[in-house]
Amino acid sequence: MLNFIIKNFKKIILLSSITILFGVIVCTLLIVYNIYVTGFQTEKTNIKYYSYALRCCRDKEQCSHFPLKIPKNAQNTNFYYYSAGLGGQTILLEIKENKTYINDIIKNPIYTKLSKEEVNYIFTHARGNKKNIDKHNYTFYKLNTNKNHTPFSGFGGIATDNNTKILYFYINPEG
Repeated sequence: MLNFIIKNFKKIILLSSITILFGVIVCTLLIVYNIYVTGFQTEKTNIKYYSYALRCCRDKEQCSHFPLKIPKNAQNTNFYYYSAGLGGQTILLEIKENKTYINDIIKNPIYTKLSKEEVNYIFTHARGNKKNIDKHNYTFYKLNTNKNHTPFSGFGGIATDNNTKILYFYINPEG
């Protein structure tokens, strides 16, 4: 056996090198394919990532309306965050709150009611799985800013459901 190894040492080294190189190439191709498919995306629904999502918002002005902390009286909190390194970001925070809290927010002049066409456009172009939001049960309001928004820039606002739920949203279709 030792004589066989000595006689074929170059062939064994060559075969081992080719096998290792093949493995490295296959692993590299798998990593590149994963990056291509996911676009470095992250998708989170755990509320512990809420402050992280706000810090990572690509348009701080359009995310400025989100509460810094979840209100103490909030019930049935739902959170959704999607971000792709190659484009697109969605942040949704839905809470059940008392009517006074919601009415005080709606009365704020920083919000303007959205048309159904605008709502459909925003949610049609949102990236990620978007959590199941029944757009028909909500009244949507956009956040007014001095910034002129192009069709693919970030868009923030709120939505209410018969004054029992409030949905804070930020959607950036292209990042």
